[in-house]
Amino acid sequence: MMNRLYKVSEVAVILQVNRNEVYKLIHSGELKAFEIKSLRVTEEDLNEFISSRKNVYSETLGKERK
Repeated sequence: MMNRLYKVSEVAVILQVNRNEVYKLIHSGELKAFEIKSLRVTEEDLNEFISSRKNVYSETLGKERK
């Protein structure tokens, strides 16, 4: 079964950032993507990115509360 593919604009809505931020994440290597006429992100890669960010935010919040 193939993963759903998201356009950059769809990823921006899901992450609640602008498209330029998504392009930065892709070009920095933080978010995997590939090109089929335009950049696409698989559902699996997007979920992995979101999960990794939750860990970063949790650690940051824990430090701020101390």
